[in-house]
Amino acid sequence: MNLALAPMDGITDSAYRRICQKVFEQQTQKTDEFFLFTEFMNASGYIRNPEGVYKHILNTTQEKNLTAQIYGGDEYELLETFEDIDKNYNFSGLELNIGCPSPKVVSSGGGAGMLYEKEKTLKLIQKISRKINSPFSIKTRIGVDKYDINSQKKFIIEASNFCNLITVHGRTFKQAHSGDVDRETIYEIRQNSNFGCKIFGNGGIDSYAKAKEKIGNLDGIMIGQASIGNPWIFTNTTPNYNEILETILEHLDEMCSLESIFEKYKGNKYLPTIKEQGIQKEKQNLLKKDNNKLKSPIEFRKHLFAYLKGLPNSKDFKQKIVNIKTHHQLRNEISKFIKK
Repeated sequence: MNLALAPMDGITDSAYRRICQKVFEQQTQKTDEFFLFTEFMNASGYIRNPEGVYKHILNTTQEKNLTAQIYGGDEYELLETFEDIDKNYNFSGLELNIGCPSPKVVSSGGGAGMLYEKEKTLKLIQKISRKINSPFSIKTRIGVDKYDINSQKKFIIEASNFCNLITVHGRTFKQAHSGDVDRETIYEIRQNSNFGCKIFGNGGIDSYAKAKEKIGNLDGIMIGQASIGNPWIFTNTTPNYNEILETILEHLDEMCSLESIFEKYKGNKYLPTIKEQGIQKEKQNLLKKDNNKLKSPIEFRKHLFAYLKGLPNSKDFKQKIVNIKTHHQLRNEISKFIKK
């Protein structure tokens, strides 16, 4: 079974992708394959001020099947961004987001806002796919609203002639992230699309077992929100406390070390693919000496609270660490809490 970690802004950075991939490779069935996607990056920002946004596509040599996802509402900026990344980076694929329901993204003409002008968007898909050498994909939804579903099906089926992969979220733009997931529409899209293009389904999957149950005729399943704090969702296993502690601490170390490395490349026009040796060396340096300037210990809380959800006394622990801002302090408190 093909499984994919959905791109989520502020969540699926390189550190989290690496954690999910490691858990997947250690415990999953050998017949499964795993796909990764970067946080989505604004094409406008990339053209005008790349240093402000290219952290979203920071990646490492260990990440496999990694696709860079891009969004935007300006055709020129999108084409330039896709061409530049295709030329100067080495991703497994490049993807256009045509489904994000964020009001900010939609108001700029990007994300789900592109569903309002299907003919124009289809022409853009053709232009991008012809302009780049990398495999090209799109991530979209089943429509703007329930009245748009039939029109959207035709759009996706036509787009499959120009894509290597299309991921379809089984909710409309109006539903955003709530409400029933329409899997039958995704199955129908798979049945009628170009079979040279993979079709992945997204939305409403909260376990490995459910992914197997709902995959139907699809080529893969993408999981997003349900994976936060639970990278084991991509496996058919349940972690014990030691595994949870080990994963949390490693995730924290990964975030801090990658932030520290990223700071060294600020000002460069392009980011290199970060080598594993450099990451491990930076981890050792951070474990020896705390870096009080890092923002990651604070940003890590959204992951940490998700990991701890349902554990006894986690509410009191959350209150205890509110004022902790350094890597070493947070690491020590996490270890004491989980061991207790």
